[in-house]
Amino acid sequence: MRAPRPVRVLIVGDSVSTCRLLRAGLAVDAALRVVGEAADARLARELLRRERPDVVVLEPELDGAVELLRGYMVASPTPTVLVSAQPHGASARAACAHGGVDVLARPRAGRDGALQRQLRLIGARVKAAAGVAPDVAFDAPQLAAQAVLAIGSSTGGVEALSRILPAFDAQSPPIVIVQHIPAGFSASLAHRLDTLGSLRVREAVDGDALQPGLALLAPGGTRHMVLERAGAHYRVRLLDGAPVNYSRPSVDVLFESVARHVGARAGAMLLTGMGRDGAAGMLEIRRRGGHTVAQDEATSVVFGMPQMAQRLGAAEAMAPLPEIPATLARLMSGAAAPQRSQVFKEDQPWL
Repeated sequence: MRAPRPVRVLIVGDSVSTCRLLRAGLAVDAALRVVGEAADARLARELLRRERPDVVVLEPELDGAVELLRGYMVASPTPTVLVSAQPHGASARAACAHGGVDVLARPRAGRDGALQRQLRLIGARVKAAAGVAPDVAFDAPQLAAQAVLAIGSSTGGVEALSRILPAFDAQSPPIVIVQHIPAGFSASLAHRLDTLGSLRVREAVDGDALQPGLALLAPGGTRHMVLERAGAHYRVRLLDGAPVNYSRPSVDVLFESVARHVGARAGAMLLTGMGRDGAAGMLEIRRRGGHTVAQDEATSVVFGMPQMAQRLGAAEAMAPLPEIPATLARLMSGAAAPQRSQVFKEDQPWL
């Protein structure tokens, strides 16, 4: 049987020495083939046109890196792994916002073969970005740079969503929402929510790709909505199935798929609602390293769903409805204390 074609990689770094180091590190893996190196944006554009790589390894600190990335993501979208001297810095965040699918620290020498381990990890991430099963043990979906936010709500949730979604904007991570609502009402709800701010909101269609600044609302009453990985990106699928927790779509079904595919990059919010739907799925997100916030009793119309999350230990924090976006932002950024003015804006470190 013919061996699979190697993943063709273009390296774009802010120095010749960095490019050479990455080339040498990736060259030891027969599943990867470096097809070019560029230490400036002009040469990178030429190589992109000529070589058509499967994956780009890009240092976001390179002059013009974000403009380069934005340009080729429009002209010829290519999975891009970011290798940064400051993985939590502004350059890396900007590159993630414009299509980077993963971000790692720039390799550097260390004790006990640390450099070789770093380079092997970069190679594994490159293969994951290209959709190739890696030969080292790690959970590729959890390591995607793009955060995904998931919201579940029921009784009182329509008003709750209208109050918190304006806190998100065009640079926010993709959002997926299950609101318990009868069939035929979700399209008009999505339209109403879409008018409240710069975040785009629409009713989900099977196969929709997740995008920054876009919230996808599950259609009411007919099918479950789940998240799945599509190469280096995510999309939603609408699936037939029996009700779960007396609900279809079910928050648990959505949250469990987010836990499975996004893992530690996930953020979940469980809002007002009757019953227990969403608590078990939220617990799974937390178990896999994601961050979770549930609405407190004082601001919930019905405290059932958030209370069950609290009882199970699924909610990392309980918060009043107006403070839920800021609380989740604080948890996902690792900040020590909440800031009431902190919302999902461009300067948020979603890494």
